[in-house]
Amino acid sequence: MYGGLGEEAMEFAKNNFTYNSHSLAVAPATFDTDKGLASFWDVTALSQMPNGTHFVASIEAKSYPIFATQYHPEKPSELWVDGYHVNHSWESIQIQEHFSKLFVSMARANKNTYGAYADYLKHDISNYKVLDTTGLGPVYVFE
Repeated sequence: MYGGLGEEAMEFAKNNFTYNSHSLAVAPATFDTDKGLASFWDVTALSQMPNGTHFVASIEAKSYPIFATQYHPEKPSELWVDGYHVNHSWESIQIQEHFSKLFVSMARANKNTYGAYADYLKHDISNYKVLDTTGLGPVYVFE
């Protein structure tokens, strides 16, 4: 998942480019003790909470085209609200763009389709309730 970044991937270790807004995370030791997790996932990055506790920041499936991040790679280019300490530097936006392109390329590799547009419309996100979060963007409610 970081492979396409080349040497730029090391910038994550040198700079605070990630936006972490979660109070819960998986400890790295969990991948040592949980053989199911360890057999399916590779830990690809670690990060630290403000109190110094390390957590797993990203994982990638060993045998499937699946990856996950604990941080929000979309926030540097999307969240422009004071008080959230998002790094909006040009470098941060450019390096995080890698994940957007990777996600889109993986989605485009999927050959599944709804077929008829009318079938798609039944499942369109605009059918769901939206909550306004005052600056953080819409939150869709699925019941």
